[in-house]
Amino acid sequence: YNTAYTLETSPVSEGEIFEGYFFNDAPFATSGIYTYTDNITVEARFKADPEYNKVHVKLYDENNKLIQDKIIDKNSKADLSDINTEKTGYTFKGWFKADGSKFVEGSVLSETISLYAKYEANTYTITVVKNNGEPDQTINVVYGETYTLPELTREGYTFDCYRLDDDTEQKIPASGKYAFADDIAVKACWTINTYKVEFMVGANVYAERTVNHGSAVVLPDAPA
Repeated sequence: YNTAYTLETSPVSEGEIFEGYFFNDAPFATSGIYTYTDNITVEARFKADPEYNKVHVKLYDENNKLIQDKIIDKNSKADLSDINTEKTGYTFKGWFKADGSKFVEGSVLSETISLYAKYEANTYTITVVKNNGEPDQTINVVYGETYTLPELTREGYTFDCYRLDDDTEQKIPASGKYAFADDIAVKACWTINTYKVEFMVGANVYAERTVNHGSAVVLPDAPA
């Protein structure tokens, strides 16, 4: 009486979580000064552990960001088929362990595991339609990496730009990061050159004509 006591601080019951000690349905401290004048019985209370016989499957994206923490029964198979692994421009190569080895989906797990998504950038083809009499050219490019389209020439024309060879005719930079998740065809667009033709009498211009490359010049009447 009136001396210190100490109860076991973390009693264990398999599959349960210790909630505390109770006396007459009131919480009872695990240590303190005993002030009762008789023997008492305290009850250790437990609640079911929701993670008893469970393991975690922690899934991380390619940037090591946790995207999902699945809880499954211990010694059961990990089903990851419901995880969306699609990524524009990339092919999913699988889930990998921290040591770099590939995880075999459907494996039986007896302990918590961390898995990391691995992707490989796809390779696509750019078909360059030159429109200058030269044959088309193909360029292989990796999604997200830099591409460079060829510098072209065409007699009598000035290069304008590249555009998608489809209904949109979207203008395409001659170089940049490839952001299409598919093969594409681009066409070179040209502006025909124009020339000024001057007709002279001595040192004086008596007539002028503007003519497109490859077009015939309409001659003026002979000077008087």
